[in-house]
Amino acid sequence: MPALPTAGPLVCWQRAMGNGEWAVKCDLPGDLAYGNPWRCYVVARCEATAAADGPVMITGIYNVRTQEYLAPERTIRIEESNGSSYRTFDLGLVNISDGALVWFAPQYKPEEVTGVYVDRVFLVRENAPAR
Repeated sequence: MPALPTAGPLVCWQRAMGNGEWAVKCDLPGDLAYGNPWRCYVVARCEATAAADGPVMITGIYNVRTQEYLAPERTIRIEESNGSSYRTFDLGLVNISDGALVWFAPQYKPEEVTGVYVDRVFLVRENAPAR
């Protein structure tokens, strides 16, 4: 997907560094289950030194009620997210159920990464019925 322009007032969080633990969780409404499956995307970016590379954030979709991952973890790398433009990352196709959430775990790189930004999470219904 193409890079998006810098985000407006919808930025939901910024984090300078992390310890690999979930720093932010965004709950997904359980009533979305009627429209399964959904493709889940996150719009994010980071600010890092020019020479930096490697993982900057790991994200995924988890259900706290069933204690299972609904999609494989997605590692977002510095090389693909560094700069002032937000980019869209595909987290995969998922069946939403009550208790589902998207989580974000910034990686600890204080010498290389000055900020990790997530603008939004959005879902696109897969195989939506024709109108």
